[in-house]
Amino acid sequence: MAVTPAATKRRVRHSLPAVLMRAGTSKGLFVHRSHLPSSQDEWATPLLAAMGSRYNDARQIDGVGGGSSVTSKVAVVAPSTRPGVDVEYTFVQVAVGSETIDLSGNCGNICSGVGPFAVQEGLVTPMPGARKIDVRIFNTNTSKLIVETVHLNEDGSVQEDGDCRIPGVKDSGSEIKVAFVNPVGSMTGKLFPSGKRSEKIIVEEFVGLGDFAVDVTLIDSANPFVLVDAESLPVPLQGQPADSPLAIGVAEAIRKQGAVRMGLASTIEAAGLVRGTPKIAYLSRPSSGGAGKDGADIQVQAYSMDAGNGGYPDTKKNTKPFRRR
Repeated sequence: MAVTPAATKRRVRHSLPAVLMRAGTSKGLFVHRSHLPSSQDEWATPLLAAMGSRYNDARQIDGVGGGSSVTSKVAVVAPSTRPGVDVEYTFVQVAVGSETIDLSGNCGNICSGVGPFAVQEGLVTPMPGARKIDVRIFNTNTSKLIVETVHLNEDGSVQEDGDCRIPGVKDSGSEIKVAFVNPVGSMTGKLFPSGKRSEKIIVEEFVGLGDFAVDVTLIDSANPFVLVDAESLPVPLQGQPADSPLAIGVAEAIRKQGAVRMGLASTIEAAGLVRGTPKIAYLSRPSSGGAGKDGADIQVQAYSMDAGNGGYPDTKKNTKPFRRR
């Protein structure tokens, strides 16, 4: 007796026009707003699929994500009708190993690619013969204005090659200057949301460390940040690799406490549900002492989405090279 195989439901494939680009020390997809559903509530499905985060895949093997928070980002760009603004940009952090997206804050690295994207996609038109253009960008996550200066070739296209270098990127590229206009209070409305320029945060009953206190500055400029004096960290943590489970756990515990102090979350549990903001970084003297390598005054270890970040959040600096991929 012949057995008829059960019919397999065929999945419908969808296309999403996009540019895969490195910007600063991050990499992500740059897409037109018109190519996504009209409601942001419906963005998760296509963006999770594009990055490969469906089914909580931490490797993102089925998408273009690179298995880390700095390679799992999206910039959604559209022409603007606001006076004095060229384009509007929404940053989306696509989680790695979780079917979630976060639109709570901006990303300065990905932001640095919005100007070049706008030029190359015809969203702004340079003057004939111009060798650079200022692109005025409204970030919808923080409701702040950003102005980017993009260098151009003779034909008006983006100049990709150059000799500008930044830590975290081995190659050089064309310099992009990013100016955050009035960046204070991006999400809280205040530069120092807690009203203090420095304070102590107490983390209670942390496994293996017990209770401990650290010295921090809670600041909201371009993005909310918890800046930690690395010398105040518990002794067992000092010297730990930045990506060790202990180091990551401590950073997240401090970050969540900071979120509550800044008014970004009502409880520690609620703070743990929003991984993108506030961001956290440890600040210390250069390890070599004195001015440090390349004249550096401070050494920074940033964390992003529960992982040590080899790059640096560019909402804290204004110049970076760019190379389109």
